[in-house]
Amino acid sequence: MDTDVEVLIAGAGPTGLLLANELGLAGVRTAIVERLSHRTGRSKALNLQPRTAEVLDCRGRLEPVLDRSMALLPSGHFAGLPLDYGALDTAFPYQVGIPQARVEEFLEEHLAAYGVPVLRGRELRSFRQDADGVTATVLGPDGAERTVRAGYLVGADGGRSTVRHVLGVPFPGRDGRVGMAVADIELAAVEGASGDPGEPWRLPDLRPDPAGVAFLLPLGDGVHRLLLGGPQQQGVDRDAPVTADEVRAALARCPGPPRALRAVRWASRFTDASRQAERYTDGRVLLAGDAAHIHAPAGGQGLNLGMQDAFNLGWKLAAVVRGDAPDGLLATYHAERHPVGAAAGGAGAGRPAAVRPRSAAGRRPVSGGGRGGGLGRPPRPRARGRRR
Repeated sequence: MDTDVEVLIAGAGPTGLLLANELGLAGVRTAIVERLSHRTGRSKALNLQPRTAEVLDCRGRLEPVLDRSMALLPSGHFAGLPLDYGALDTAFPYQVGIPQARVEEFLEEHLAAYGVPVLRGRELRSFRQDADGVTATVLGPDGAERTVRAGYLVGADGGRSTVRHVLGVPFPGRDGRVGMAVADIELAAVEGASGDPGEPWRLPDLRPDPAGVAFLLPLGDGVHRLLLGGPQQQGVDRDAPVTADEVRAALARCPGPPRALRAVRWASRFTDASRQAERYTDGRVLLAGDAAHIHAPAGGQGLNLGMQDAFNLGWKLAAVVRGDAPDGLLATYHAERHPVGAAAGGAGAGRPAAVRPRSAAGRRPVSGGGRGGGLGRPPRPRARGRRR
């Protein structure tokens, strides 16, 4: 089969980048096309869950990711209810606190070893598939369209996926019922304000509050992540800008000393919408990450599920491309990952606890060793066997 690449990936987020690493490791000729001309540097999701740590450890990639991390958190939450990760059957009973931007940076740097290009400023516009491959039309930064021939196409191009749209795969689910927002902000210098170098990471307090949730987390270099959700954020168009007044009002509700806003670096609205593609595979075209499923982003669900999709798909697609396995192996990708996405969507179907009243009884504080109530970097455990 005469192709430009054996696999073309649309989207250079964490899903596409990890998939490209898996394919590159197997010697598959791969390329990524990405609409954005450069990485935005926006922090986005802030954590890797234990299963994602296991995935990275399988390829020897966890240690360098830990070196870029900010904290290890020994607990988490499930639909707002606290979870002790020490009860999990894993060698990594913690969340890795790390901005998504750092994960993407690491994965993209790692691609150089495999010679896999990330073609930025190039947008997948359309494609057609036949029995032997996929012909994609890509719009370049100069406005010219180019045709790329690939053996397979993977759509890792986000919740508004062009690949899914062109395929015509139904994306059923429900619209968001609760609106919230996040912002990366700079704080003005205030005596005794949050932002000391020793300020630890901690889990958000999701106990119900009529005023809504307001939570501040240090990201380093004078930048903080602000999570806000309350009456002001309800019924607002998701594409509407997050105003400075909204940020200031949320800052005033954050626990601790008074803070003053200096600048908003980036802000975005989100909801608890939940949708899932009816099928993840269609001939020689596959969907992964947010292109296949969207969920409320609490807990980094999109980041973690997408990377786990990529890990499941990568070795299978490589084996099929190399002729080491029949095409039918790819059907197991949908069979295994679709139920996981469905379960995650079901788990997040309830309103976020921060804006939907619930009892706070039985809430347990984060515990463990290290500074900041166990939110420092505990000793790294020796990996042990993990059942898939």
